[in-house]
Amino acid sequence: KHILKKAYFDVENYNSIILKSTKIEKDRKGNVILFADLKIKGVVKQIQIPINVVEDEKSIQITSTFTINRKDFQVSGGGFVLSKLVQIKVEYLGTR
Repeated sequence: KHILKKAYFDVENYNSIILKSTKIEKDRKGNVILFADLKIKGVVKQIQIPINVVEDEKSIQITSTFTINRKDFQVSGGGFVLSKLVQIKVEYLGTR
């Protein structure tokens, strides 16, 4: 409950976090990069997210691990308890 309060995510005023993709590209090494706008507490930042894509005839799996600085999005509080850097892990499995 505490993390939902104004000093952190302020869900009373900002009830969603929005990730809007703007493009997907492969870099020179063949890695897939998702370019997106991330909106938290009304603050929008352009971010790049490395994604791993594994496909077969029946399914697609997308995974990613990336880091954001919570202070960039005015998510404060915590002091010594919370790191400024937050690691986000995403796993998606879909069927065809």
